[in-house]
Amino acid sequence: MLITTAQKALETVKSGDKIFIHSVSAVPHYLVNALVARADSLKGIEIYHLHTEGEAP
Repeated sequence: MLITTAQKALETVKSGDKIFIHSVSAVPHYLVNALVARADSLKGIEIYHLHTEGEAP
């Protein structure tokens, strides 16, 4: 069952937004690719991600 498309899900993203992208095996590749496809129309986006491997005390 498809609820929506990546493109439709990202319609609310606007210039200046801050986006957290989950990392490692949980990266939402469809959403990342849809965001990259909109790169020309978005300015000042801040992307945050975290990648830890092994212990992170």
